[in-house]
Amino acid sequence: MEREYGMHFAKFLKERRRILNLTQEELASRLNVSKSAVNKWESGKGVPDRFNMKHLSAELGVSLNEIYRICEGDDKAITDARLVSDLINVLEIHGYRVTREDE
Repeated sequence: MEREYGMHFAKFLKERRRILNLTQEELASRLNVSKSAVNKWESGKGVPDRFNMKHLSAELGVSLNEIYRICEGDDKAITDARLVSDLINVLEIHGYRVTREDE
């Protein structure tokens, strides 16, 4: 079960990082972790601790609740996360400033 949990997260993280046009190295730098840590998360060999998960959610523009739902394999959460992030991107392109609840 733990392996499956990590694999759902790994797939989402890799896809989301690519959508944001970030390399593993760039994401690692933003999170103040090693590139190998990001690689480990994306390969399903581990998941971030709570501290890193919180920062990761901010960098990815996805709430912690959504990330936890994704980790549990909730396909609707993955779809919702894509829709929300795509909407935010469109709004920001058109000059709107989007704030998150935790800001």
